[in-house]
Amino acid sequence: MEQRCQMVALACEDPKEAGRPISQWTAREIADARDGARHRRADFSTACRTAAEKRGLQPHRFRSWLTEVPDPKREEKITEGCQLYAQAVERVKGGERSISMDELTGVQAVERKHPDLPMQPGHVLRREFEYIRHGTLSRVSSMHDVVSGQVIVPSWGPTRTQEDALAHLERLIASDPQASRWHIILDNLNIHQSQALVRWVAEREGIAPET
Repeated sequence: MEQRCQMVALACEDPKEAGRPISQWTAREIADARDGARHRRADFSTACRTAAEKRGLQPHRFRSWLTEVPDPKREEKITEGCQLYAQAVERVKGGERSISMDELTGVQAVERKHPDLPMQPGHVLRREFEYIRHGTLSRVSSMHDVVSGQVIVPSWGPTRTQEDALAHLERLIASDPQASRWHIILDNLNIHQSQALVRWVAEREGIAPET
């Protein structure tokens, strides 16, 4: 029982704290860190049973999460965003556009080494595992009024900077000169709050800069 508790405690630690040069635990690494290579086979079996079966630990899996940053206007922003989405259908009737904008970074530009093998009776479509890498790109997308979800004026490029964000917004506005008003929802990414972008919005809205 003591040995099992020690292994569970070890599995819940950061591997670097145990002096292991790995990013996440495996049952074999737990076994090696617990007693060294002398009892590798026995400890490997024990680690597997303990971590996976007895305690429900799964070192090979992880779930992403985001540390919340305090925002005194959080409730106000949530309310405003929800109202904008809820009223989008009515606003579009008056020529107003409601847009949700976001970026997708590190998109791999890959090419399969061989063509797909088409589906046949009894066999699903088969796709070649190997591919040729052509680098990565950043994609900036604007979703048309939430009632349709259509992607409009997507921008592709090697970087994601404030200049890229501003250039995308300029293209977006130019795509519909007849729009009576634009409502654009962005997250708190730093490039969405850049001086250049804020000044551009202020100029369009007729807001005088603070002195």
